[in-house]
Amino acid sequence: PLLKIIIVVIAVASGVAFAAVGYFASLGHKAFLFTGAAAYFLDFIVLFIFISPSNSSYLTSIFIHAMLMIAIMLSLFAYYSVLAVEKKFNKE
Repeated sequence: PLLKIIIVVIAVASGVAFAAVGYFASLGHKAFLFTGAAAYFLDFIVLFIFISPSNSSYLTSIFIHAMLMIAIMLSLFAYYSVLAVEKKFNKE
């Protein structure tokens, strides 16, 4: 039972940490944006190492992680597109 409690505490703490990073990234802080993207990518890699493909939730986890990685990449693209537009209009 202690191991299960530790796992739940780690899961909740990492969820809160990801939410905090996402919040600050949404405010436009580049460091949080890149930190969150890197942490999620590492989480995606760890998924391949520690979860067996025979696990019933494996494909679901891969799908969810892939979709969120695509969303992160799109948000990075949108962030830099907004910066480029701001830079263009602020010069004039």
